[in-house]
Amino acid sequence: MESQLSTLLWSTKGAQPFEISQSIMLPAVLTAVFVLVYLNFQAAVYRRRKILPGRRPVFPIGSLSTWNDLLKANKQILEDSHSSSMPVAQWVFLMESVAAVKAEHVQEILRSSVSRTLSPKPLAVFAMYHIQKFMGPNSVGVAEGVEWKSHRKAIGKSLKPIYIRSLYKNMQECTGRIITWLEGKSVAGANKEYMSSERVQ
Repeated sequence: MESQLSTLLWSTKGAQPFEISQSIMLPAVLTAVFVLVYLNFQAAVYRRRKILPGRRPVFPIGSLSTWNDLLKANKQILEDSHSSSMPVAQWVFLMESVAAVKAEHVQEILRSSVSRTLSPKPLAVFAMYHIQKFMGPNSVGVAEGVEWKSHRKAIGKSLKPIYIRSLYKNMQECTGRIITWLEGKSVAGANKEYMSSERVQ
């Protein structure tokens, strides 16, 4: 009996440190992985920002933090592109990408790129969902292969300089109508404000 009791106590004492180490090990490993991923992300961003212009991305979603307001994001990209002849760095989670705003960069991308796919697969799912939110499920931003080439060809025709120049007259007329409408709104607002102030007096 005494022998069995001493064996039981030894087994219990022996198991306790192992259980404690198991409970500590998992959080420690997860923390170490997180730190390594974070440091790797920051190092990659630091190296790339020395070459390409662009805003510092937010860990872990990258440049997607600014894409909730697409107009603001595009304005920032255009601002960053003025200081360099290079494309502007963008980050989709931990995946490095670029935004091309100059004609020569767009031409090169349209000539050589045929795929929107990102890896690993979960990254592609999240990123494509975010892009579809703004561009649609069948747009050039998410299409692949032959379908993407077809979209690209259609877009290429509409972006030819000769075609854009043919629209200048329509653009000027439309702009003129918008200016007239805004001026009318401004005058109407001023008159309304004046009439309100007259009533108060």
